[in-house]
Amino acid sequence: MASKDKVTIGLTQNGKTFLEQIFKLGWFNQDLDLAKFAISYAVSKKVDQSEAKGASTVWNVGSLDSDGSVAFIISEIYGECDTPYKLAEYLIDEGLKMIVERVNKKPDISLIEMLAP
Repeated sequence: MASKDKVTIGLTQNGKTFLEQIFKLGWFNQDLDLAKFAISYAVSKKVDQSEAKGASTVWNVGSLDSDGSVAFIISEIYGECDTPYKLAEYLIDEGLKMIVERVNKKPDISLIEMLAP
């Protein structure tokens, strides 16, 4: 992890609302699992690099990525990224937004259907 990278991961106010809305669907037992899914979802949709402005701390980096695999994968996919946790924070926020948009279009969508292109 680069020294200028984050040590905590947060959500914007919209991200918190989206997380609560998705969590109520019962797809995940823990919010961290949903956060990791949101990263994966955003990456699969080719979300560009940016940062989540106004995010408030929700998780410690060690809770989200105890073995460093999240940072490693983000660094591999986004080659020029030297702050993978800052990007993870953004990907979580964007992924949650995209998931909610899809759920709003089809309220009875299943998690398996979310994985389809």
